[in-house]
Amino acid sequence: MVNASLRSLDRKNVALALKKHHRRVSRIQLAFYFVLLVCLGLYTFANSVRSEQSNESFVKKKLYAATCLHSRVTSFKPILLNIMPLLDTNWSLYLFLPYNPEWGEPALAKFRQKIVFLSKLNVVKELRKKGVEVNILRFTTEMPHESLDVHGQGEVWSGPIIANQFALSRKTYQMFAEEHILLFQEDGAFCVKNSRRSLASFMHHAWLGAPWREPIIINSTSILENSTLRLQYGNGGMSVRSKRFVLQCLDTKVYQFDIERSKRGHGLPEDIIFSRCLQELDKGAVDFGEATRFSAEENIDFRSNFLVLHDPCRMVESDASCKVVGCATPERQLFTSQLIEYCPEARRILRRCNLNQCGYGNGYSLSSYENLFQWFY
Repeated sequence: MVNASLRSLDRKNVALALKKHHRRVSRIQLAFYFVLLVCLGLYTFANSVRSEQSNESFVKKKLYAATCLHSRVTSFKPILLNIMPLLDTNWSLYLFLPYNPEWGEPALAKFRQKIVFLSKLNVVKELRKKGVEVNILRFTTEMPHESLDVHGQGEVWSGPIIANQFALSRKTYQMFAEEHILLFQEDGAFCVKNSRRSLASFMHHAWLGAPWREPIIINSTSILENSTLRLQYGNGGMSVRSKRFVLQCLDTKVYQFDIERSKRGHGLPEDIIFSRCLQELDKGAVDFGEATRFSAEENIDFRSNFLVLHDPCRMVESDASCKVVGCATPERQLFTSQLIEYCPEARRILRRCNLNQCGYGNGYSLSSYENLFQWFY
């Protein structure tokens, strides 16, 4: 009877020990799966971001770099769809999102969500399949909280100041492995239908941007008294710039005062600074004809067969001539239709011009998912 009791007790002890063992194994398995999921998430995030914190050149060097800075992630998709046919294995693509560590943890969390969202866009995946090196990076802006119009914890609307800081920062250009850089913005379009030139054929220039309607007269930094310069072209919104030329300008002592003022929103736009620098440091590289063939903005002449169109909406209210988009007169309506015929991609950016009354305001529309994401981010 004693033996039976001992056997019964042994069975109970064994069952209890097994139960404890199973519990311990379950906890270990749960901990293992949790660590595995965390590691997998970190690995995925690391692959979607090419070194968020590094300011060094860290990617495989291609011939050309295309770069775009924007705070609203949904603004990248339409312009990326537009530029995609022009990019091949010779190109790297750098997409920058502005951020300041002083904005706090909520802004950092949403910044990281934006990076993940961008990396999952189908257009980004297709570009990578084409052999384009796609890098999604942080641009650390100097913009403090008090000078920002912030929407949803970190949404930046102070575009011109951020753009100047981006384009006038040495750190920006040190992040490019390539020498020849195309800077483009979401209010531009690539007119691939009628242009006779490839994008790569313009990339050797030190500085190239759309001509202005009237030359910009600006004081020279020359020691000669009362000397002025006539800047005919150089809009920076859709521009070609060489890394060597830009760094030379940024390192030139006589430009430092203007550069620092511009980065604070009180000085010249970055494209005026670089256009003046080209005239003063490398006047032989000035080529107005190439500028007209590359890009159009305030002067739109279809005979030049331009490849790039930038912000035609800025001339809607102008009384300069009938060769501007708009609904005010039959001539302007005709010109708008001619522009869309020449550059169908322009319809996307013409929706910014408030042309609905004459039927030209319809363009690219966001999906319901993107609209929801835009509302939050």
